[in-house]
Amino acid sequence: MLKSFTLFVFIFLTFSVSFGNLGGELTSKVIIDSICDHGIEIANTNPDSSLSLFQEALKISEENNSSYGKAKSLFLESCILIDYSKYDEARECLDIAYPLSIHINDSLRIASCLNSYALIYLYQNQYDSAHFYFTKMKMISSEMGHEFIENSAMLNLSAIYNETGMFAESVETIFRAIEYFESNEVIFESAICYQNLGSAYLGLGDTLNALKYFNNALPLYREIDNSYQYSEVLQNIGVVYREKGEYKKAGEYITKAIEISDSSDYLRGKATALAQLGILKAETEDINGAFAILDSAIFYSEKINLPDTRDFVLYHLGKIYFNQKKYNKALTYLNKAFKNAESYNNRELLMDIWDVKSKIFSATGNYKKAMQAITEHLQLEEDIRSSKNIRKAALTEKNYEYKLEEAKVKANAKMEKERVLSRLKLERTYKIFAIVILVLVSVMLLGLFYEYTKKRRAYKKLVKKNLALTKAYVRLEELNDKFVEREKRVDNQRLNEILTGLDKMIREEKIFLDRELTQQKLANILGTNSSYLSEIINTSFQKNFSTYMNEKRIEYTLQQLAEGNFKKYSVEGIALASGFSSRSTFHRAFKKITGVSPACYVENAEPILEEVGFMN
Repeated sequence: MLKSFTLFVFIFLTFSVSFGNLGGELTSKVIIDSICDHGIEIANTNPDSSLSLFQEALKISEENNSSYGKAKSLFLESCILIDYSKYDEARECLDIAYPLSIHINDSLRIASCLNSYALIYLYQNQYDSAHFYFTKMKMISSEMGHEFIENSAMLNLSAIYNETGMFAESVETIFRAIEYFESNEVIFESAICYQNLGSAYLGLGDTLNALKYFNNALPLYREIDNSYQYSEVLQNIGVVYREKGEYKKAGEYITKAIEISDSSDYLRGKATALAQLGILKAETEDINGAFAILDSAIFYSEKINLPDTRDFVLYHLGKIYFNQKKYNKALTYLNKAFKNAESYNNRELLMDIWDVKSKIFSATGNYKKAMQAITEHLQLEEDIRSSKNIRKAALTEKNYEYKLEEAKVKANAKMEKERVLSRLKLERTYKIFAIVILVLVSVMLLGLFYEYTKKRRAYKKLVKKNLALTKAYVRLEELNDKFVEREKRVDNQRLNEILTGLDKMIREEKIFLDRELTQQKLANILGTNSSYLSEIINTSFQKNFSTYMNEKRIEYTLQQLAEGNFKKYSVEGIALASGFSSRSTFHRAFKKITGVSPACYVENAEPILEEVGFMN
C-alpha cells in the first residue's frame, strides 16, 4: 500500500518544486526539467526508463555544475530506488540531494527529501526514525504554509501508528488529514485516508467501521484506475471477513485481489494476497492447498524483495507443521524466519516465533530450551509493551508449569524403568514362541516374493505402455507448436482489426464525446474484452484508457475553440460538449495537457491560439 502512495507524493512534490524554481542557468534548467518531467510521466508504467532519464539529467547537471539539477535528479532517482527496495542506494542519493536543497534554500524539496528518508526507515521497520523525519517534514511544511505536504506527512504518520499498534492515534490523525484532501478533491490521498482508517479500525477490533472505510476507498481507486491499491483494499476486506470467521467471503475477496494483481502485474500485491489466502486455507483445514499457495507467496516475495511477507509466510508454515506435530519441519521454517527477521529487527515476528518454539520444545520434552524460548519471548514482549510486571508474572507461571511437567516426566521415566525390568524377567517365557514366529515370517516372505514377481511383470507391461504414450506425446507437442504459430498469426490480425476500429471510432464517430463511455463499453463496440483493449492501448500509445480518451477530448476542445464553436459556452458547457462527465475532471485533464486552466485558456484564447499555431 505504501509504495504506490510514496511515488505519488514524490511526483506531486517534484512538480511543485519544478514550477517554483526558475532562474540561474536557464537553458540547462529547461533541459533538466524537460528530462525529469518526462521521467515522472512514465515512472509508474516504465520505472527502468524513468531511472535512466533521471541519471541522464544528473549527468547534464554535473556538466553544467547545476546544484538545482543535481538535487532534483538525485531526489527523483531515490524515489525509483525506494520503489525497488534498494534503500541503501536511495539513501546515498538523498545524502547528496538533501544538503544541496538546503544550500539553494529549496524548502519544498527539503520536505520531499525528509519524506523519502522517513519512508526508507518506515519500510525497514525503524519506526522511531521514520516518525522523527515525518514530524520534521510536517513542521517545515507548516512553516511554509504548504497544506498538501503537511497533511501528507500526517497521513504517513498514521501509517506508522498503524504499524506500531497505536490505532486510536492513527484514527485521530487521519480524520485531521482527510478533511483537507476531501475539500480539495484530492482523490488519491482521500482513498489512502479511507484505507488507513479501515486498517486502524481493524486493529481496534471494530470490523464494522473497518469494512465501511475500506469500501469507501474502493470506488475512489476505481475512479483513478489504480488497480494496485484497489487490489490491496480487496485484500484488506478479505482479512476483515477472515477475522469475523466468514471464510467464504474472505476467500472471494482475497482471490479477486490476486486476480487483479496478476492482470496488472502487481507482484507485491500478489505476494501479500497469496500469503493471506494461504493462511485462510490453513485455518479452514485445507492444508495441501495452504502449502501450495504459501510456497507461491514465498516465491514472489523473494522475487521482488519483500522480506516482511516472506518471513511472515515462513512463520505460518512453521505453525502449520507445529499443529501437525511435525516438529523438525516446523523448527526448520521458524529458524529461517527468525534469522531473516533478526537481520532487520522485526521484533513482533521474533516474539511470535519464540512463542511457537517454546511450545515445540515443551512438546518434545526439551524443557531447558523451552524455558529459554519463553524468556526470549517475554523479553521481546517487555521491549514492545514496556511491561515488566507482565513479563515477571508470565515467566513465574510458565516456570511453575514446566517444573510440574518435568516432575511428571521423571515419574513416568521411573515407571518405564520398572516396566522394562519386569519385561526382562518374562523374556525367557517368550522364547518358546520364537520358532512359531520364525515360521510365520518365512511364510510371509514367500508371499512377498510372489507379490514382487507379480508386480514386476505388471511393471514391464506398464513400461511398454509408457513408451507408446511418450511417442504420442511427442506427436502432440509437434501439433501444438503448429497450433501456437497459427494462433500468433490470428492474434496479429486481430490486433490490427481492433486498432483500425479504434481509429475509426475516434476519427469518424468521435466516440470520446460520449460522457458515459467506459473501457468495457468501447471493448463491446470493438468486439473484444476490456483487458485486451487496455493492453492494446497501453502497448500502442503508452498510456491508459482514461488518459488516452481525455487527450482526444482536449484535442477536440482546442479545435472547437480555435474554430470559434464554443464562444457562447460556459466552462461547464464546454466540458460536457467535449465528452467530460464533470467540470472537475475536465479541469484536471485540460490543465495537465495545456498547462493552464480552461477558464484562463478561454479568457486568453486568441493569443494562446496564435502561440500554438491555431490562428495565423
